[in-house]
Amino acid sequence: MRFAVVSFVLIAPSFVLAADDSFSKAIFNLSSLIKTLTGLAFSLAFLAFFWGLFKYLGTNAEEEKKEGMRIIATSIVVVFVMLSIWGLIKLLKNTLSISDTSADSTVNFPKVKLDMN
Repeated sequence: MRFAVVSFVLIAPSFVLAADDSFSKAIFNLSSLIKTLTGLAFSLAFLAFFWGLFKYLGTNAEEEKKEGMRIIATSIVVVFVMLSIWGLIKLLKNTLSISDTSADSTVNFPKVKLDMN
């Protein structure tokens, strides 16, 4: 129930703000939200992996080691599934010649100038 409420609170503003814009703006906002949630999902999966590793290596109790190994295995499967879906989407986009023309499709890293004087 909490997940549904939190999801609604996070998603609702993007649809409300897109209410008076065109349909393409709404799709752009939805796409931006999906990209953000995808990054969050990958982060949580890697965090779960390291949490399981910590539980596995941090104790001598057999039950804790089993739970740590279960968390590690589950997070590896989740990351594999997410990467597979991402790869299939990229393959379909390349096969069907669909270009990503959204403004946030590329990441611009800040340039740092180092003076060694």
